[in-house]
Amino acid sequence: MNYNFYKLYGFLSFFPIWVFRVNLSINDILILSLLFLFGPIFIHAQLFKLYFKTKTKIIYFWLSCVTFYCIDQNLSLWVPTKNANLIINFNSPYLNSLLFSIISIILLYLLFLFMKEKALNFFSLFCLLSLLLIFLILRKIIQIFQI
Repeated sequence: MNYNFYKLYGFLSFFPIWVFRVNLSINDILILSLLFLFGPIFIHAQLFKLYFKTKTKIIYFWLSCVTFYCIDQNLSLWVPTKNANLIINFNSPYLNSLLFSIISIILLYLLFLFMKEKALNFFSLFCLLSLLLIFLILRKIIQIFQI
């Protein structure tokens, strides 16, 4: 894979979809997009400049964290983990979510480690399709309320 594809994957993964789900003004959307999109993308690009060729395990761990963030942002994983029936139940939704997050990140890391580019292609397609779906739904909602 080339470096530009990883930058595109970072943009798709970090894109703050939740900003468009709430009723915010244009100024708020721009400020939140600046904080939650361009800051993480800058860090993402710097990590790839430093470790792209030399330390692939660090890159795979970073990609698993970025992918988990994208899946959590698009699917909102808080709801299933709030009352989850886990093997270890901490009687706290926060600790249950933390355990679920750690297990998910480890599984994603192993997936990236063994499947490499195939896993990245799959998750990049997932990110792109979820972004397109959210924007299509938002466009329909805006058209309904403009009548």
